[in-house]
Amino acid sequence: MGKKIFYANAYLCFGLAFLVTIAGFYPSYFSRLAQTGAAHHFHGITATLLLQNGNGGGC
Repeated sequence: MGKKIFYANAYLCFGLAFLVTIAGFYPSYFSRLAQTGAAHHFHGITATLLLQNGNGGGC
C-alpha cells in the first residue's frame, strides 16, 4: 500500500483563495499600484502572504 497524502488537494484551496484575493482587491488596490504608497504596498504584500501561509483562511 502506498502512503496516503494528507490534504492532497490543498493546493487547490490555496489557489482559489489567492484568486479570490486578487479579484476582491483588484478595484481598490491592484488596479492602482502606481498611485499607491510604500506603506500600502507593504501591507498588501504581507497580508497576501499571510493568507497564502494559511493564517488568514482556507478550505
